[in-house]
Amino acid sequence: MALINLKDFAQESHNQIVEGKIEAAYPKILYLLDQDPNNFFYLYLLASYYSKRENIGAAIMAYEKAILLYPDFSECINNVGGCYRKLGFFDKAVASFKRAIEIGRSAKFQKDSGKNANNLLSDYIANLGSAHVAMHCADIALKHFDESLLLNPNNENAKWNKSLVLLVIGDYENGFVNYDFGDR
Repeated sequence: MALINLKDFAQESHNQIVEGKIEAAYPKILYLLDQDPNNFFYLYLLASYYSKRENIGAAIMAYEKAILLYPDFSECINNVGGCYRKLGFFDKAVASFKRAIEIGRSAKFQKDSGKNANNLLSDYIANLGSAHVAMHCADIALKHFDESLLLNPNNENAKWNKSLVLLVIGDYENGFVNYDFGDR
């Protein structure tokens, strides 16, 4: 009988979620949680599964429990912000994104995340911008998108959302420049 390496099993589950193979990941996530129901990463995986299934309430509960167990888990905090944004709870979304950004700017995060640190931080800032778009605060959103693009000029989400804001405010010349980057 072969033993299961839980770390590898969790990474495989994470990869499946990222690749959109969420149904293949689900039994693995349940197995992991059966082994350790209070593991913050396993709860993050469960929350990510629920989020991909558009079960936003369940995703929020699992993300929040993971955050209670590991309060500096920036990706989890960022993702729960996205869930709050989807539900229209913009104050909670903004607070979550700001917390993820605060962690992302820390020396520890920069060291631990290595080359990927600026890309992650750029995503968090772009998500804050998108929350401000939803709140009809175009000027604030544009500042966040510009900051995001300084960190990662290839952040397609920030480019596309910035284009949308520029189009909405009537700056058609600049708005159409990156409009085709979006995932519609």
